[in-house]
Order: sequence, then C-alpha cells, then structure tokens
Amino acid sequence: MEHTKVPPMNFDDTNLAWKYKQWEQNMKLLLEGPLADKTDKQKVAYFFKNIGQGRDIFNRWELTDAEKTIGNLFEKFKLYCTPKKRLTTLRFRFNSRQQTESETIDQFVTALKLLAEGCEFGDLQPSLIRDRVICGTKECSIKERLLQEDDPMLEEALKIARSLEASKLDLSSMGTAVKIHAVKAPRKEKSQLKTNSRQPPHILKQHQHQKHSQAQTRRSCPQKYCPNCGNLPHHQSQCPARSQMCNYCKKPNHFKKMCRKLKFNQKKTHNIDLTSDSDDQYEEGATCSFETIQLNSVRTTDDEVYVILNVNLPNFPDKKTTLKAKIDTGSQGNALPMRLYKKMFPDGLDSLTKSRTKITAYGGSQVKNYGTCKIQCSYKNQTDMATFYVTDDTGTAIIGLPSLQAMKIVSLNCQLKTTHQKTIKDKEHLIREYPQVFQGIGKFQGTYHIHLDQSVPPSIHPLRKVPLKLKDRITSELDEMTSLGIVEKIKEGEPTEWVNSLVYREKANGPLRLCLDPKDLNRAILREHHKTPTLEEILPNLSGAKYFILDAKCGYWNVVLDKESSRLTTFNSPFGRYKFLRMPFGLKMSQDTFQSKIDQTFEGCSGVIGIADDIVVSGKTEKEHDENLRKMIQRCEETGLKLNPYKCKIKQEQIKFYGVICCAQGLKPDPEKAESLLNMMAPENIKEIVFSWPHDIHEPIHSELKLTYSPSERTTSKIQ
Repeated sequence: MEHTKVPPMNFDDTNLAWKYKQWEQNMKLLLEGPLADKTDKQKVAYFFKNIGQGRDIFNRWELTDAEKTIGNLFEKFKLYCTPKKRLTTLRFRFNSRQQTESETIDQFVTALKLLAEGCEFGDLQPSLIRDRVICGTKECSIKERLLQEDDPMLEEALKIARSLEASKLDLSSMGTAVKIHAVKAPRKEKSQLKTNSRQPPHILKQHQHQKHSQAQTRRSCPQKYCPNCGNLPHHQSQCPARSQMCNYCKKPNHFKKMCRKLKFNQKKTHNIDLTSDSDDQYEEGATCSFETIQLNSVRTTDDEVYVILNVNLPNFPDKKTTLKAKIDTGSQGNALPMRLYKKMFPDGLDSLTKSRTKITAYGGSQVKNYGTCKIQCSYKNQTDMATFYVTDDTGTAIIGLPSLQAMKIVSLNCQLKTTHQKTIKDKEHLIREYPQVFQGIGKFQGTYHIHLDQSVPPSIHPLRKVPLKLKDRITSELDEMTSLGIVEKIKEGEPTEWVNSLVYREKANGPLRLCLDPKDLNRAILREHHKTPTLEEILPNLSGAKYFILDAKCGYWNVVLDKESSRLTTFNSPFGRYKFLRMPFGLKMSQDTFQSKIDQTFEGCSGVIGIADDIVVSGKTEKEHDENLRKMIQRCEETGLKLNPYKCKIKQEQIKFYGVICCAQGLKPDPEKAESLLNMMAPENIKEIVFSWPHDIHEPIHSELKLTYSPSERTTSKIQ
C-alpha cells in the first residue's frame, strides 16, 4: 500500500542528523495519520519496514522486548544519527558565515538561524544573528544603515535590510543612469605595454580558483524555484515536469520555459563578446574616471525591432547610403561593429577619436571600445549627428535612446501607468488570444507504458461483422484517426500477441466513435490506482464564486503510448488491423492515468479544478476569474494539453458539473439528473419500493429530495 510508505532513511547522507530529522517527521505523520489506529507492535513493524538500512543497525543493539517501543526506537536512532556537539566548531562556522553574491538577505538570515541552532546561544541568539547580519552582509548600504540605528531588534534590522535590498533591485530593473567609476591603475613599464596582454600562469590559476569558489557558492545557496518546472521548491518525485518532454530540446523531465538550452541561446542573441581590458595605461597614483555605457540593457526577444537610417558619409558628401540598426531604448549610446565601420570608412582607424568610455553588455560583460566617430543620420526629415562607439562585435549596429529621441523615432511618456491585461469578454475573444490551445489534438509530454500481469495469456478476438451501411463511415473515421496520429495500420504479415475487437457508437453530434473491446485485455492490465477528487472535496471551492468556465478536452487521446503498449491495443476491422498510438477509451487504467496527468498539469493553479475531461475555472470576481483562466491556459501550453472550443463556456452565472448546478448562491441538484427519479412509477410490491438514496454523498441534493423520497422510506419500513 503506497499510503503506508515513506522514503527509506539514507544513512550514507553527509548531513545525517538533518536527514534523520526529515525522515522522523515523515514517519510520525504516517503513524499519527493513516496508521493511528494500529497497535504499538504494528507501528514498530511499520517502523522497521520503512527504516531501510536501519534494520542492520538495530540488529547490533541488544534491546529487551520492553525497550522495543515506538518512542524508544525514535530516540535510539536520533542519538545514533546526531553527532556529538563541538561548540567551538559550530560557533566558528556561525561567526565566519558571509552573505554570498547570489544570496538574498532572507536566505542569509535563514542560513544563520540554522547554524545557530546548535551553538547554545540562549537568549542572546537574536542579537548575535543581528550582529552577524551587520558584519557579514555584502551590501555596504545595509551595513551603514544598521550601524546608524540604536541597538535595533532582529526583526527591525531585517525590515530595514529588506527595504534597502528591494530598492536596489527596483533601481537596477529600471535601468541606471551613466555611472562614474574611479579606477586606480598600477604603473606598468613601457616594455609591458608592448607585450601580449595575456595574464601570467599564477594569475590565471588564481582566477580559476575564484571561479571555482563562486560556482561552489552558487550550488550551496538554497533555490528559490524548481529548475525543472519553475514552481516553488518541492521533492523531485512530486515535480509536475517529471517524465514530461521539453518542447524545445526534446529532452525529458523539464518544461520549455526552464530549458537550459533555450536560456543559453537567448543569451547569445545579444551579440556582445567578452574582450580584454582597454589598452590605455595610466601612471601609478592617478585617478582615472570612466563613463560606463550599457548596451542591450533591455532583454532581447524573438521580435527585435530594426530601423533603416539614411547616412551621409563625410568623405563622400555626394554619396548617400543606408544603415540597418537595432532599436534599443535601454541603451545609453550607439554602437557600430568594426566590420561595418571599415566598410563605411575605408581609410581606416585615423578618423576614430580615442575614448575612455567603458562599454558593458547586458549581464556586465565588457565590450572592447576602439573609439568614437560621428555620423550624420536622418530618418523621415529628422537629422542627428550621432556619436557611434566602434566595438569589437559581430552583431548589427545599435541605436540608443538619445539618438532615437533626437530623430523622433521614439518618444517617452514620463507619466507612470499601470498596464492591465484585457478582460476576456467571451469565448471568441479567448480563442483569438490563445488559438494554439484550441487547435488539433493534445499531446502530453512523454509516453505511457501499460503494465501487464504476465500470468494472464493473450487473446485474439475474431473479426466482428459490421453493418454494410456503416462501412463507409468506419473507413472515413479510421482514415481521419490515422491522419491525426491516433491510430496506425499494422503491416500485413506482422504478428501481434493481442487482437481486440472493434466497437463503435454514434456521438451526440453525429460522427462515429471508434474504440476497442478491452474485456480480455483489462484482465491482464495492472491498474495504477490514482485518487479522483470527489464532489465533496471540490464543491466548497466553488461556493460563492460568481464566474465560471467549463472546458472539455479531447480526453484520453492526449496521452501517448510507447511502442510496446501500442501493440497491446491492436484491433481488427474489415479493412485490416490497426493499433492505437494514443491511449484509447475503456482500458482499466485510462481514467487513473488521465486524472494523474490532469492533477500534475494544474497543480498549484488556484481556482482550477479538473475531473476526467472536464475543467472548471472559477473566481469570486471577474478579475480573479480571468487571472486564474490565463494561468490555466499557460499550463495547457506548457504541457501540450488541448481544449475543445465547442464545449467551452465562458463566464457562466451557473454551470452543470457532475450532477449538480453550481452558482453564486450555492449548489442545487440538476433537474435533468433528478427528473427520472422524481417521475418514477408508483411501486406495486416491496421489491420495487425499496430504494435508498446514498446519504453520504451529494448532501445539497439529498436535502432537496428528502421530502420526495421520505414517504417511500416510511412506507417501506411499515411493510417490512
């Protein structure tokens, strides 16, 4: 039974005490939850079942039967896994802890609190953590501000530090003004100026050691999000991206938005290469000021915007040419690659003006600056004598904000405005905004494998007769399913162990639904049980909501079968044998598998409930409804799930959902479902009158129908 298991204890873990603490918490939750009614002896048995390698450790202990209690076992293993405390070592680690470059102030304080747990600071712990924050923070502004305070409490200090940290992040995201850096350069001999700029081996080794230390620091920092799915951190076995296929690199276990290859390629689109420092040298003791120009400070996207400028070359006043440049409103200057400069100025570098400006690309990498040149550029009768920085770059020319404003290519509105997403008006609006989610057949990432009981022998069904008038429709439907990749015809002469019968029925809207008769195959299938949410669990979440959406999808066909499982679904037809490439209807494990996929897809999405192929999105306000709906659509895009536009209903005041009507006022029975019950014929004997409504479910319906069937109950009891 899966619900009576916890992950086995790993006694080889480097932090054995912390690992055991986690395992002990999980085990106690199990014993106090599903196993609460078990005897102490049975709990001890479950303890040994889940302790793993701990059974070998226990066998070396000589305990009496009276000592083999569940509480004593927890205490014994805790003592075994907890090392002896060495206060000097623990306090040294605490007092030497520094905030890393990629660590936020909250992460730093959390790490300090964990280190302080074994230091036995007592009542001094909050003040010592505060002192360590002041001494170990990476931000001088936080250190200075906290030193100005008169003995602040830990929470007060954290509030100040968070505020300063947030302000710095806000300023960096807005794009900073021109920065002035004071650089003190050491004197170098003239002979050194002529030599190669490569660093000596011992400097390179030191640099490599620093990079290695930084990499180790990054690995030691706690993660803010899961690197595979992007959600909050969780156990790897619970990740919704597990067994999912990335739509970008086609590799498993992560979503496209978290793909490392995608992020790597996006970084390359900036077209700015790392170069060595400037060749200009300065005397020792001289203070040199460098202006810093940031290029590509706005993140690039697939939809980069370019402009064609008319250019007048100074050496050829009668000759006019054009220059294609990328618009970058986040850039504080203009950039011209050296290869383009040589074409425009064939006389060479004599016309370049030396510049001490240091140019940095997005992310902080430096770009070599050969100097500046002035070029007269015009756009729609607006002219600007633009200064271009000639760079060592392989990309296109860049036009920054000052020149864009001068030529009136862009204009700035300094009034602060809040951007709101448009309200979703109706179904057509939703389909226009997200057309890809409503087109074609869905396809979950990864494949599914059907597990069989090998003791059940395979069966081969004979071909069933098909009415003559349906043959053309069956042929048409098989061709359609083949073109969509749902089924595939098996080659003549290719044997298969299983052959199922073809079954068909007409849908409500006209076409045939083809499937297989899996009665024998289901006897061999090992079902993977997955709990489907009950109405009692989900209906409270819909109570009081005013707007609803009901989406029905293409069902089990969203799940792709692997090759071995696909051959199990072989079915015969008058036109040859076919096999399903997607999961068909009727298999014993289909509902569990599909429900598991649905639960993984919408895990963490507030206001989203999925049962089988029906999804409900709700919100107490129109704004909340639209936010929940957009998040649901985004999950569909990430996982490959498709929605049925014909069954989509937007912003309904009430919906029918599994036999009940949900509305803002509450829940009530569906008249169509209750009609057959209310219109029952009068009973003629005891057997016909015996009827018992299931009291443990559908309480809202039960309360409304109670008056209707209560007389029958009383009559039954009298007759009996």
